Amino acid sequence: MKVSVITVSSTRTAEDDKSGQILKDLVKTAGYIVENYSIVFDNKQLILAEFQRYSGSSDVIISTGGTGCTVDDCTPEATLSFVDQRLHS
Repeated sequence: MKVSVITVSSTRTAEDDKSGQILKDLVKTAGYIVENYSIVFDNKQLILAEFQRYSGSSDVIISTGGTGCTVDDCTPEATLSFVDQRLHS
């Protein structure tokens, strides 16, 4: 299975993106392939574009992050407008 990991953040870089690194490690440990990894600014159009970019080459897209509970956070709305099925834990 090919997996893409997207971190949504207005402040993170590849060097300090702990949640993205943890997800990549978990994917690899489970025996899957990390096909793509990126960090995208918390902006609905940018988030949707990143989901779209990876949707053709990935079996699963996992996202993490978001600005948090602020007026600038649009990650949940962007994600919900793209997903086919929600998974709950």
